[in-house]
Amino acid sequence: MSSVLLPKSNNFNAVRLLAALLVIYAHSYAFTGQAEWVARKSGVTHAGELSVVVFFFISGALITKSLDSSRSIGGYAVKRVMRIYPALILCCFLVPYVFSWMFGGANFSEILASKDALNYFITNSLGVWNLYFVPGIFETHPEKALNGSLWSITLELRLYLALGVLSLLGLMKDKGMQCLVFLFLILCLALIPDKVPLLGNNPALYGTPAYPAFSIIFLIGGLFYVLEDKIEFRPVAMIIFFAVLMLWAHKAGFVDLKRFVIFGLSIAVAMWLATLGPLIKRLPITHDYSYGVYLYGWPSQQIAYSILVDFQVRPTAIAVTAIAMPLALLLAALSWHLLEKPSLNFGHRFARRLDDARLRFKLRSGSAQAAAAGTADAKLEGGYAATSPQAPRR
Repeated sequence: MSSVLLPKSNNFNAVRLLAALLVIYAHSYAFTGQAEWVARKSGVTHAGELSVVVFFFISGALITKSLDSSRSIGGYAVKRVMRIYPALILCCFLVPYVFSWMFGGANFSEILASKDALNYFITNSLGVWNLYFVPGIFETHPEKALNGSLWSITLELRLYLALGVLSLLGLMKDKGMQCLVFLFLILCLALIPDKVPLLGNNPALYGTPAYPAFSIIFLIGGLFYVLEDKIEFRPVAMIIFFAVLMLWAHKAGFVDLKRFVIFGLSIAVAMWLATLGPLIKRLPITHDYSYGVYLYGWPSQQIAYSILVDFQVRPTAIAVTAIAMPLALLLAALSWHLLEKPSLNFGHRFARRLDDARLRFKLRSGSAQAAAAGTADAKLEGGYAATSPQAPRR
């Protein structure tokens, strides 16, 4: 198993939590029509996008590892479903049916009868596609989307599905094959993204224009897992390399290259933070609140904006962040302890039972085949004995 990806060798929980909080920080500026520090300095990206880059890279490594360690594709699927869907479904219900009339200016009875609200709940809960707006909810806010972060959850689910399908096709049998498949997909997404199902950039069919870039980052994370035992991991050297390359791209005027180099730099910094030995023990974050913070971050900002307006306080980015961050952390903690963790535990137990049942079925099938073969052999031997002159009479 990859040493960096061992739970005791990293602090991915802390890094992902920091990334989720940075998404709130960045979105708060978007809510108020301002540009945050990273956006001002880089001119090509922002802190929220870089945080999602880190999410997808780490996810690519850990999900590929999960698929590799799963005893069956069924067990892998159960664990992925129980990780994503329970919290997603609850969040998609709470935003239109609870938060909207408490903080979004909606009428409770009208929302209950609203087909748009129901469509929002069902569509986003399935995770196949995304809807962002419901008439009558947050309509006086600068950002009217109920939860603008859901697109990345949908892409995550599609990537999980893609890995599962590749495994069913026998293309994930060993790390050598995984490496070739990942490299092939990365090339396809870079050169012909419109032709790649589920992960391509055709908004009418597959998703948003951001899908190819983040799918590539996920696959690079998968490659990191596949190759981590083969290469020497030096995050500080990676930081220096990407920093120098970023400065060169900036001076040369290569805007697109500069953006992707900054993506690489953010991943290198995240991996450096995740593998700081002494700090891992000082920050024993065992609960994974990052998913809940990410899910509830945007709705928390809508709530924060409403509260500030109601109290006639100017809704600056700092003010929105100051309210939204602790609120999202509270909702994430409740989600983790009351729903996500129990669902994960159930998923792991169910996956083990599924794998055990599959193993017992194989053993029984093998025993039945062996018994049938033994009976046939016995009949064959008996036939020879009956016709043989040396066969004793009974």
